[in-house]
Amino acid sequence: ANARGEVLAFGGRALGSGQPKYLNSPETAFFRKGENLFGIEKAGPAVREAGFVHLVEGYVDVLAMHQAGVVNTVAPLGTALTEPQVRVLKRWSASAVLVFDGDDAGTKATLRAIELCERQEVSAAVVGLPAGRDPADFVQAGEEEALRALLAARRPAFQFLLDDALARFGRSGAEAKEQVRDFLFPFAAAAASRLRAEEYLRQVADALGASAEA
Repeated sequence: ANARGEVLAFGGRALGSGQPKYLNSPETAFFRKGENLFGIEKAGPAVREAGFVHLVEGYVDVLAMHQAGVVNTVAPLGTALTEPQVRVLKRWSASAVLVFDGDDAGTKATLRAIELCERQEVSAAVVGLPAGRDPADFVQAGEEEALRALLAARRPAFQFLLDDALARFGRSGAEAKEQVRDFLFPFAAAAASRLRAEEYLRQVADALGASAEA
């Protein structure tokens, strides 16, 4: 459904190993996957009240989060996040918390989402889930409190990126420092706000013991 609660299409998610994992109605003039978000008609008022939105990967994660009382939660429609979807999010709040799966695919999705949020001046934070687990796993296991604790421990997106880069490359020696810089620079460059970009560069410089000018 769209934000007004009008049904646009139907969507399914395989509960086993069947393919395709997600199956939506065909796209029409009224329904474009890349321009809509699953759960927005229910989440919208809760997003406005909380001041931020949780963005998860899939339909079952949205259902689980809502079941756990975290109603300010939406997801893309079984695809990678798109720029039009971030613009839809921004109508409700300019602050997003990314809660993607704790696996390689989830990490890649997080990196893409951070960059898209930066371009749209949406302030992003990241929740680090354990490897191989998603929000639905916690709810299905009756571990809602553990999930809430992880949600509360979210980190600003660029801090998450910086921590990730330092864990990957270290900071010992010029080559490692250059690898950290090269990994982070596209995210700083994506920032629509010059002030925000300069702050990111300062954080990188401080972490590497270098000057922002360098």
